[in-house]
Parts: sequence; structure tokens; C-alpha cells
Amino acid sequence: MHDTVLEHVSVLKCEGEELTEFILGNTIVPGFSEGGTFETMDNTDQWVLRASGIDGKCLPAVRLWVLSQNIDIWCPHAGKKNMKNFLSQLIGSSVHGDKGTQNKQTGLEQSPLGLLCDSALYEHEFVRRSLAPSLSHILKTTADAFFKDLTEEVDSPPDWSEVLILLESSVAKLQSDAFSEGHVSQLDIGKCTACQSLLNILCGMPKEYMNKKLLQLYASFLLDFERCIVFSMLRCLDKLSPGDMQNLFSLFITCRKTLKSVAMVSCDKVLRSTELPLSDISLLTSWLFKSVQAVVTCQERVGSDFTRKSRDAVFALMDHTSYMFLTVSRDQFSKALPLFDGQLSSTEGSEQANLAFENVAEQAETLLTALRATFRDENTVSECKTLILNKLVPIVSSLSGLLWGLASTVSHRDMQKSHKNAKLRWNSEEFSKLSGVIHVLSSFIEVFAQYLFLSSDVQREVRTSLDWTRLLDGTEGSNGLVCGEIVETSSDVKKQIIESLIEGNSTEVVLALRHLLIASAAILNLNLQIKGITFSPTFVPVLTGISFDLLSVLAGTSELPLEFSFIWLDGAAKYLEELGSHLCLYKRMVNRDHLYSKSIELHLKVIGKCISLQGKEATLESHETGFGTNVIHAKKVQSERSVSQRLHWLEELKVRFRMSFKVLIHNSEESHLKSGLETIERALVGVCEACPAIYSIQTGDRDGGRISETAAAGIDCLDLVLEHATGRNRLNEVKDRIKGLMSAVFGIMAHMQSPIIFCTDAVVGPKSPDTGSVILMCVEVLIRIAGKHALFEMNPSHISQSIHMPGAIFRDFGTLLHKDDQQQDLQVDQKFSVSMYAACCRLIYTSVKHHPKKTERSIATLLESVSALLHCLETAGNKVGKFATFEVEEGITCACFLRRIYEELRQQKEVFGHHCFKFLSSYIWVSCGYGPLKTGIKREVDEALRPGVYALVDSCSDQDRQYLHTVFGEGPCRNYLAALKQESDLNFKYEGKV
Repeated sequence: MHDTVLEHVSVLKCEGEELTEFILGNTIVPGFSEGGTFETMDNTDQWVLRASGIDGKCLPAVRLWVLSQNIDIWCPHAGKKNMKNFLSQLIGSSVHGDKGTQNKQTGLEQSPLGLLCDSALYEHEFVRRSLAPSLSHILKTTADAFFKDLTEEVDSPPDWSEVLILLESSVAKLQSDAFSEGHVSQLDIGKCTACQSLLNILCGMPKEYMNKKLLQLYASFLLDFERCIVFSMLRCLDKLSPGDMQNLFSLFITCRKTLKSVAMVSCDKVLRSTELPLSDISLLTSWLFKSVQAVVTCQERVGSDFTRKSRDAVFALMDHTSYMFLTVSRDQFSKALPLFDGQLSSTEGSEQANLAFENVAEQAETLLTALRATFRDENTVSECKTLILNKLVPIVSSLSGLLWGLASTVSHRDMQKSHKNAKLRWNSEEFSKLSGVIHVLSSFIEVFAQYLFLSSDVQREVRTSLDWTRLLDGTEGSNGLVCGEIVETSSDVKKQIIESLIEGNSTEVVLALRHLLIASAAILNLNLQIKGITFSPTFVPVLTGISFDLLSVLAGTSELPLEFSFIWLDGAAKYLEELGSHLCLYKRMVNRDHLYSKSIELHLKVIGKCISLQGKEATLESHETGFGTNVIHAKKVQSERSVSQRLHWLEELKVRFRMSFKVLIHNSEESHLKSGLETIERALVGVCEACPAIYSIQTGDRDGGRISETAAAGIDCLDLVLEHATGRNRLNEVKDRIKGLMSAVFGIMAHMQSPIIFCTDAVVGPKSPDTGSVILMCVEVLIRIAGKHALFEMNPSHISQSIHMPGAIFRDFGTLLHKDDQQQDLQVDQKFSVSMYAACCRLIYTSVKHHPKKTERSIATLLESVSALLHCLETAGNKVGKFATFEVEEGITCACFLRRIYEELRQQKEVFGHHCFKFLSSYIWVSCGYGPLKTGIKREVDEALRPGVYALVDSCSDQDRQYLHTVFGEGPCRNYLAALKQESDLNFKYEGKV
């Protein structure tokens, strides 16, 4: 018997190998770019044929798709040769062809591309062993074919010292209009696109499965690839068209992005290779930023007017380069930490620490030397735009990455309890050199940041009179000399400059400003964590003033900023976040209390502006991380973000300022938190400290009232305080003010109520926060307070108001089915309405769960609110013409949340048991067609609500049910009650043994 089974298994194994040999034996996708008629369908991961039948053209594509989907089945039976062949064709078929010559969108490359980026593929040992070499071979072959026409050789191992010298001389030759060494008149777009696609595949592949040798192989190849692209751009600058130069520029960015992804996996594996230029930190540093300078110079010379695509490309390139410096410096600096953590002996630790500082200091010194050379060139300095874009931005972005590499390493160390708030101390010569570089850099940033906000006439005067050499050499007294020569610009001129930045002008200034602010934030971070990192006394006031001015102008705008404006806004947000840490932890800072209060006010203004511009999409931070009540609206937000990328960036900006605000709260002293809470309470009440007579919350009729941006931001910031305030003293301060804060929230809700809040674009006229979103935020804040019953005590009056609000909000919801002439242009936002309904239900059952006795005192109010929510279910599926408040699907969702209230009443049976018959009576009355609409509840909606109804029936005593039986009299209600009792006994009540 055993031999028979083994023989049968052997036969099956042979059949599997033969079948696999058959399906992999021939070329799977011959000429795949010309055939294959696939397309993706929405809401599904299946591939379907456009044609009903399979012909000769689409058969290869079908084979590849089937093999990709079932690789786990046939892979164990495949031979080595066939498997390599399949992997090669899989990679080849995932490469995009020349989009300009394709008439049809085949979609063929999407299926294998998804497979290559799927970690499940790499569970097969053969794939892990063979895929990377196959990709490397194809990439190298494609690159050789592409660069053959450009007289560059990818395989030739260069002397990188000579490469850098040649690069500098080639860039210098660009000053001559006659410079041209290339002979190619047109780029092979197909090969260029293929190279870019292969690089994207490598970038997206899981690299955790690659060994040290492969990672080093890829890193070496990518650096050679970059070298070929850079010199191709330099030598063929006047031969290639602007479009071809743009393609080479995009290819370089993709290559740098891929290099970053390889370095991120394991910088240690890559940097230890002695065969790579990466092993020499100075060569790597020089190449990373000088290559960027070269390609940006070429791009700027080809076309002086940067398109939106070019601006985004330059931003991405600077970002990738900055992150490369962050990764490398973090790896180097981490060698010094074991000395201070007691993990190494004194001698060994000292050697590693000094070596790390030597490497990092060498990188910083290289960048600073390049900065000095830039400002010593009088011709370059005279051209401000060229100076900033081609020279300054690559250097500053690299320096900011280097500094943040140091800061992130120390921050990781400080996460351990034993090191918290303990400054590092180094006394080595290399560290002194590094700290000196940082001090000089801070002085330069301080001066140049002021320089950017001068008028053009003053800029020309300052450029010629400023002693840049003394500033960048760190000559003693130079900082005071230079800062004294900076002419203070008027507020009007500064405002005009900032407004031009918001409008999308001055690409070079935007890029420089972002990295100057990010580098400044890194210096603040290092100053707080490492003893010996210093800056001038005017550094913080100058950078803080610039950040405040930038964000104040943003808060005063009425239009949604352009996407590119969010680049420098991100830098300002990062600087403010680090400033918040300084304000909380650095007690010797001048004007510390004043800066803290101004920071709180600025956060309120900016967050309020974001809320106003977002409209119905504005939500609290807890909205994306809370329970099911919040997920519904979040899905709507995600679907609409694809329509406008600017709304996505606006949300990201708000997230950054929330992070900054949390820093102010988390580490604040009691006096600072008290000041912050007073500012928030003033905002919620709607009064301004400067002019208390002006009230910024107005009641309304048709539009549901209006609220100022600052008041709306107060709700958002209150939610952050409730979640992130820690420590006994801080929590006590919040407890003391919670009653006043709650009263202010109730006041906002009372002013905003109107059935129109459920409609899209409810506010007509001057732009202000959407009233519906504001009320939803208020409800969610009340939920948070009610849920933290152990921390915040709520008065019976506050409980009564909390359970009254849902009824007040939804009382007139049914009237939306009967629109008047003024409402013909309005449409109910169903997703938002479901979110509001869910939040109101959650507020009620949270109050019932955590404050049962206080809630029971207002049982009439509770019954009224629950009845209003129940009446809304009657509208589900009912339409007037094409108009509906809820579809049946939304009604089912709402019923599930209302059911939770009924179930919670049963859980609190000891308190609410003798009241449950009242809620049951209301449900029966509406279900039998006696509700406001006289239609009853749709069957599907009622089925979703039934478990909660059964809980009510189970909570009612026999006496309560007899009372209802008598009150209902003859008719449908009495029969419905009897049916509910019978169904409850059958489907809900368990009478067996426990």
C-alpha cells in the first residue's frame, strides 16, 4: 500500500514537471507590446478581456497573466532554465513602452508589475536567488544600448576623483555658449522609457531579501548610471531638444530615487564595500550634491521658465538627495552612540566615535567649502536666481539631510528612559570641527533667510556690500557685522513677497526657503540634545519671525494655495515644531512666555484656515483613528482627494501643524498650558483678546449660522489637548477648565443648528468653515470628554445638553425631503449625514454607558433624541423625485448605530430597565406607520435594527409589556408587540444551561 502511494505521488510529480515544462517551454509573450488587450475594472482586482474571445494576439497576454496569478502552484515544479526564462519575460513585460507611439492602452504591464512588487512572490527561494540578477542583467543591457548612442559606458569602472574634477570643469564650460561635445540629435525615447520603467521596478521591489553582494552591485550600477546621465546631459546640451533633456532629467531623478531606496534598506551593507565610491564618504558627498548642481544647471539653461512638471521634478530631486545624506550621516553617527551607552570599552568606543565624527565632519566641511566657493564667485552672486537654484539649493538640501541624520540618531537614543533629556557631551577635535561648521551654517541661514525677503533693489545692494567670505569662514565678529548690514524691509514689501510665493512664483526661492527652514529646525534639535552645538543669539528670533510672517500671510488668504506653495509651508511647520520643543524645554530662552502664547495663536489661525478651505472634508485628528463612526466619512474624503491634490496637501499641512501643537502641549509647563487653554477658550467663545466686543460666532437661518476660522480651530486644538495632555499638573489644569470649555462647545452647536448643514455647499458668500463639519467636530469632542469619565467630571446639566444635541440636530432632518424654492440648488451629502448620525448615536450611548445615573435624570430628553434619530430611519429609501436624504444602504448603516443605543440601555438595565418600554413603544409606533412620514421603516433597515429592539423587549418586565398591550389597544401596534415578543424568545433570548 505504501509503495503504491509513493508510486502514485511520483507519477503526479512527473506530470507536474511535464505540464510546467509545456506551459513554460516556449516564449510566453512574443511581441507583447503589440498585443494583449487587457484593462482593469474598478473595484476589482481581476483582469478582463475587451473582446469576448481569445485570439492569437491576446493569447500570450492571457498566458502571462494566468502564470503570474498561479505562480505558487507551478513554481515548485519548474526547472531552473524555464524559471529564469519566465522571470526575464516577467520583467520585460512589465516595462512600459513608448507612450507616445502607443495607440491603445493594453494594461499588460500592470499585472506582472504588481507581482514583482508583491512580497508573496519572494517566499519562493528560487525567486529570491534569481530575480535580482535577472533584473540586473536586463537593466544593464538596456542601459548599455541606451548610452551607446550617447558615447557613455556604464560598465567602465571610473576613478571617481577624476570624475568629480571632470564634472566641475564641464559645468564651468557651460558658461561658454559654444560648449557642445555630443553628436546625438535625437534621444531614443523607447530605450529611455524602458530604463526608467526598470528603475521603477527595482525601486518598488522588496529589498529585504537581497544579500549584501546584490545591494552593493545595485548601488555601484546606479552610481555609474547617474554618471552616464549627467555627462550625457552636459555633452549633448546644445544638441538635444528641450523635451529630450527633460527626459534625461526625469531619468536621473528616478535613478537617484532608486539609489535612495537601496541605501534605506541597509546602509551598513552598502557602505562597507571597498569596491564602491560609497566607501569614501568625501567622494560620495561631493558626487551627490555636485551631480544635482550639474543636472539642474542643464535644465535651467535649456528652459528658463520652469513648468509645473519641472518644478515638481526639482523638488523631488532635492528631497531624494537630502534623504540620501540623512541615511548616510545617520549610519556614520550611530557608531558614536555605543560609547555613551556603555556598550563598548573606552578605547574601542572612542575610536569609533572619533571615526564617525571625522566622516560626518568631512561631509559637512565639503558642503561648506562648496558654499564658500559659490559666494566667492562674483559672477554667480550677481545672478540671484542662478545662485539659489543651481548652487545654493543642492548644498542646503544636502546639509539639512546631514543634520537631520545626526538629530534622528540622537532622538532614537533619547527614546530610552535612561537617556531622556540627557545632553550628549563630546570633547574630541572632530566634534569641535563639526560644531564649528554648524555654527557657521546657522549664521549663514540667518542672514540669507533675511536676504530672501528684501526688495530686489536692496538685494542688489546687499549682494555687493555683504562680506560673504567672512561670514562663511566663521571669522569672529562677522555675524554681528553682517547682520548689522541687513536693511530691515518694510512689512508691506515682505507681505508682497510672501503672497507671490503663495501664488506659485519664484521656484528657486521656494526650494531654498524650505530647506533653510528644515536645516534651521535640525540645528534647534541638535542644540537641545548635544552640548556644544551653538548658534548666534539672533538666530531664533530671525527664523521665528520669518516663519510667523509666512504663516500669518497664509492665514489671511481666501483661496486654496497652489500645490507648490506647500513645499515651503512644510519647512515652516517643521521649524515651528522644533521651536515648540525649545519653548518647553529650554528655560533660558528670551521672551519664552510671549513666544509660547504667540505660537498657540498662530497654530489656531493656520489650522482654522485649513478647516475653512477644506469645507465638508474638515475632521478632527481622532476622526481617522476612531471607531466605525468615523471611517465612513474618511472613505468619502479619500475618494474626493483624487480630484484635487491640493486638498490632499492641505490635509497634510494640517497634520504637520497638529504635530507641532502637540509638542507645545506635551512638554509644556503648567503656566504655559494655562495660557494655551485660555487662548483656546477665548477662541471657542468667539471673542478676541484685543477687542472683546467683536463676537465671531453668529446664529443663522438658512445657512445654519457662521463661525470664525479661529473658533473652528479651537475645537480641533481642544481635541488635541484632551488626547495628548499628560502629567498630573497638566491634567489638573485641563480639569479645572473643562466645564467652561464644554459650555463654549455647546454654545457653538446652538448657533450652528439647521437642517441645511447636511447639504453640500451650505454656506453661500464669504468663505468660512463649513457649519456641518464644525458641528460634527463638536459632537466628537463631547464624545471624547464623556468617554474619559475617570478624568473629567460632567455635571448633570452637561449630560442633559449632550443627549439633547442629537435630537436638536436631527429634529428637522425629514423636512429635507420637501425642498422649497430656495433649496432647489442644494443636495444632501449622504456620506456626511451618515457620519453625523453615527457620531450622535455614539455620543448618546457613551453617555448612557459612562454616566448612567446622570443620564437617567434626563430620561425625557434622552427619549426625545432617540426618537428623532429613529424618525430619520423612516426617510431611508424614500424619494421625492430624484431627491433622497438616505439610500437604503446608508439607512442600514445608521440602523446599526442606533441599535447600539438600545443594546447599551439593556446593558444598564439596573438604571434604565423601567424606561425601556418607552423606547420600545416609540419604535413600534414608527414601524407601524405612525411616524412623521407615515411610511414605516424599510424592511432591510428594520432587520439591521432588530437585535437592538430584541434587547429592549428583553429588558421590559411583564408588567411593562402588559401596559403597552393595554395602551396600544386593538390594532397593528398590539399585534406587532406580540410578534416582537415571540421573535425575541426564538431568536434572541437564551434559556438553556450556562
